[in-house]
Amino acid sequence: MLLREPSSASGRMTPQLDGDELLANLMLGTRKVVEPLPAACAGGLRAALQTVLIRALCRPPCLVSFSGGRDSSAVLALATDTARRHGLALPVPVTMRFDGVPAAEESGWQQLVLDHLGLRNHEVLELTDELDALGPAATRLLLAHGVRWPANAHMHRPIIELARGGTVLTGIGGDELFSTGRSVRQLMAGCLPRRVLEEIWLARRRPTGYRWLTPLGFARVCRALAREEASWPRRWDRAVRHWHTTRAFAAMNDTLALVAEDTGTQVLSPFMDPQVLVELARLGGVRGFPSRTVAMRRLCGGLLPEALIGRRTKATFGGALWGEATRRFMSAWDGGGVDPRYVDVRRVRAEFEKAEPDFRTILLVHRAWLDAQPPSSPSR
Repeated sequence: MLLREPSSASGRMTPQLDGDELLANLMLGTRKVVEPLPAACAGGLRAALQTVLIRALCRPPCLVSFSGGRDSSAVLALATDTARRHGLALPVPVTMRFDGVPAAEESGWQQLVLDHLGLRNHEVLELTDELDALGPAATRLLLAHGVRWPANAHMHRPIIELARGGTVLTGIGGDELFSTGRSVRQLMAGCLPRRVLEEIWLARRRPTGYRWLTPLGFARVCRALAREEASWPRRWDRAVRHWHTTRAFAAMNDTLALVAEDTGTQVLSPFMDPQVLVELARLGGVRGFPSRTVAMRRLCGGLLPEALIGRRTKATFGGALWGEATRRFMSAWDGGGVDPRYVDVRRVRAEFEKAEPDFRTILLVHRAWLDAQPPSSPSR
């Protein structure tokens, strides 16, 4: 067994991560029970988004997790426009800035968006190692609910605390929806049997990295990812609907709710709202949007600066995860909590001698740390 199912301190059982998911650092497959998506609405995408945003704005304080990237900027722009149209209090953008993590620096893009929107109330949280992968926010979640995916969900905790009793809006889901469209070649591939698609994926698109896995572990991950890829519809609109049925979709929402559960804060991600998904699927059609820039322009053209809509760069926040607490634990780690048939403990330790370890090790780190806790811990 790679992973033992922990019980929640709140009496809930966390969805079990299976061995493939732990090794791949991904939630895979679909849920057994899924609420059906609603019918399309008369007002289309803007009306669907507005419904979510009004719900958030009517539960103040309404804060927007704002990095300066395209997805969080789109949510901020749409929420600001909705507030002005309906005479509601403006949303407050909240930005986390990390000392010593240059890849997360976005202040120029942030100011460009804020000036364009005419927003003056901007909260900035200056952070150092508070959001370490084994820092207080992360380990609180681990002890209460076990190993969760996405493993960096705890990074929203400072904004959630600031919004106590109110609402936090996020741009989560934008990457999954707007990163790619579907080419004719991809659509034709959908006619092939699933087993053939798996073999094609293994031959052409085997993942790179995963250096800390044994050959057996790497082969297991490759096969799991090939099965996952082959299970998705080739049509973009059907893929959007399929995404709603996945374990990953549910986990994104559920884990953020657990991060916020003791604060009275509601976390809403408009791009993951079921009605919004229906309207996006209808708008994108068979092949989806030609590019992320086109998608952004359809969503919020005129509300954001054109330079932001078309930007090609993206900040990364992985450096904020690998602080002293994680490195200290991993340097002394004895290999507990993982299966040596699949995980090479020596190579995992070597990964943590790097300035920025691979993010895909984080579930293994969480599993190892939780395994090392005394039996009296709530999760054991």
